This record gives sequence, structure tokens and C-alpha cells, in this order.
Amino acid sequence: MRFSAIYAIFMKGAKEVLREPEVIFWIIVFPMMYLCISTIWVKPPSAITLNLGVVYADETINNYRLNATTIVEILNETVMDDTKIFNIRVYGSEVEGIEAVRAGKIDLCIIFPNRFSMNLTWGFPAKLKVYIGTGNMQRAQFAEGFIRGILSRFSEKLALTRAEIPVKYLEKYPINFTAPVNVTVLVEAIKLWILGLAQPLNVTYTKVTPKIGRWSWEEGMGWMTLAMIGVMFLFAGMLSAAVAIAEERERGTLRRLLAAPISPWDVLLGYTLAILFEQALSIAATVLFGTIALHAKIIWNPIEKPVHILIPVIFLLMGLFSIGLGLIISMFCRTTKAAVAICQAISWPLMFITGITIPKFMLPSPLRSLADVFPISLAIESVRRVVVYGEGWSAIVPVIPYLIVVSFTVYFIGAIAYSRIVAKVML
Repeated sequence: MRFSAIYAIFMKGAKEVLREPEVIFWIIVFPMMYLCISTIWVKPPSAITLNLGVVYADETINNYRLNATTIVEILNETVMDDTKIFNIRVYGSEVEGIEAVRAGKIDLCIIFPNRFSMNLTWGFPAKLKVYIGTGNMQRAQFAEGFIRGILSRFSEKLALTRAEIPVKYLEKYPINFTAPVNVTVLVEAIKLWILGLAQPLNVTYTKVTPKIGRWSWEEGMGWMTLAMIGVMFLFAGMLSAAVAIAEERERGTLRRLLAAPISPWDVLLGYTLAILFEQALSIAATVLFGTIALHAKIIWNPIEKPVHILIPVIFLLMGLFSIGLGLIISMFCRTTKAAVAICQAISWPLMFITGITIPKFMLPSPLRSLADVFPISLAIESVRRVVVYGEGWSAIVPVIPYLIVVSFTVYFIGAIAYSRIVAKVML
């Protein structure tokens, strides 16, 4: 055993590791980054704000201090993780409130019927109705869980308070059976009072199907199919651009290609078109598989709905954005292996933390802010709203100027990175 040889091999390997920035990134920065991302799952998602509608159909509300507004004030002050749980809006009628839920303007609506405040004060069962929108399955679950928990806790506290009142009253004022009473009325009042003691709030929960269709298997698979298209742009677009340049550099063919009677920008455009074609094939295959094999709801009909014409424009902008990122990455990669490693290291976290495969409202607040500005996340969300939920121009037009600016800017920076690679190769 020659220790000098072992030492020489060790030093050679150590120098290669320290010499390559991409290797340092992969073995040091990447594990640290994933540890940070893992805190999403270790710590529960931060609270979300739900849009709550309220309808005061109670004519006795102004006659009693303990009334419907008491409950609304409690809901308005409910906070979790420094975040208000309910954003409250008042509607004029039950029909108006239900219509707002159905249209997706609010997540749920509470109806306080007539005599609610009187029954609440007198100790009788106080009935109220809660309508919960089902357009978004996750938000519906959050909404129902929060409102059930809060109203149940309020009802328990009220029951205990009511139970203490007669005890204190009887201790202070002995019963006088000589007073004339209407026995029938008294018995009915006692029955109601006993029921009110056992169940102060009598809540009816009703789920409302939105106009755009209830969350179903078909819509869920439509949501996920478009999520995978977003993932494809992250992986295939970025990786294809980075690997294409790195592979040519690694094989030594980029110099010969540039020596041919074509300009470097012709080469770049050719690569761009090839990658866009690759992305188009991937989109077509993903949509066909999702709609045919998994029954995903994705409706694209530009003849009947002109807004659908903008969907290919959105996909084109996402393609240019991902290619630009790949070109930027290629400037730091000398080998194909390094390009693959860095692209995967970047793509995997973005897939989760930008709301592409996980609903944005389930992310912590800082990551929700990132998802609100990340181009692929914005693009996929707007496409979902149009082809899955059937929304119109307002769902997609506002994001297009932002996508145009960001996508062309990133692609332009990628082109500059490509020009620097060309300059180094031609030296």
C-alpha cells in the first residue's frame, strides 16, 4: 500500500470538488436549501383569511344587548398566527348571501333569522344557518372546520352561563307558587328553556354548489393535469436549454457549429424553437392523457370562447421564461451532468413552494407572496381558472402584461449568458 499514491489521489479528488462551483452547490447548498424547505411540513401552514358573508334577517336585533352582532364581533376578532380568520361582508338578504357564495365571492355565509337575538337572550334555542361554498375543496374544509369550532365553543360557553343563572336566581328569590300563571304557557316556556340550555345555538350547515361547478374528481384531475404542465416547464424547459448548450460544450461541437456560416443567434433561435416544440408535444400528451385516461376536466374551445385563444400565448410565455432560466444556468455549467444537477436542484423546490402542485393558500405567508409573483405559478393558475372553472377574460388578461415583461426579460438575460458562452468558446 503506497500512502503517497493514496494521498495524491485524495488531493486530486479534493481539488476537483473545490474547483467546481456546481459540485459545491450540490453537496453543500442544496442539502441546506432542502432543510429550509422541510420546515413547511414540520410547521403547520399559517392561517388563511376566509371571506365570510353575514345576513341580519333578525327584527329583534336592536332590542337586546346579546344579539347577532355579538357573534359577528367574536368572529371578526378571531385571530390565528397574527392573521384574521374572517373578512366579513354584510349582505341584505339570504338570497343575496347564497348567491355570493355560489359565485365564489365569499367562502361561507351566516344567516341570522328573525327572533334570533330574542331567543339568544331569553335562553331559547337560537337557530341560524351557515352556507359553505364547495368550489374549492380545501378552502371549504378550512371554512367548515373554523366556523363549526367557533360556534360550538360559543354554544358551550353560553350553556354554562345559562346553567349558572337559575341557580343564582333561586338562591336569591324563593319560588312563590301563589302567583297566578298560565300553566300551558309556562310549560312550553320551560321546555324551550331546557332545550336552549342543552343547545343554545341550533346551527344548520348547508353546502352550496358554485356556478362554475362543484369540486369533483374531474375538476381535481384538471387542476393536477395543469400542475404537471407547470412542472414540465420547470424541468423540461429549463433542463433542455441548459443541457443543450452544456452538451455542445462538453463534446466540443459548439465551436465547430459556430464556425459554420451561421450566426450564433441563429443557433440560439434554432435551439429555442426545438425546445418550444418539445414543450408543445409534452403539453399535448399530458392533456390527452389527463382528459382521456383520468377524465380530467379541461375544456379548450376557442371557437365558442374567444378567451381560450390566449391559452397558447400563456404557454409560449412560460416556455420562453423556462428557456431563459436554462440559458442562464448553462453559463455556470461545464458539463451535462452539472447542468442536470443544478436544474433539478432548482426545479424540485420551486415545484412545491410556488403553488404549482400545492394550493397557494396552504403555503406559509412568505411563500404565498412568492407564488403570487412567480410567472409559471401565475400562468398555470390563470389557465386553470379559464379551462377548468370556466371563467372569462378577467381571469387571464390582467396577468399577461406581467408575464410578457418577465418572460422576455429572463429570456433576454439568458441570451446575454449564451453570448458570453459563445465568446469563451471562440477564444
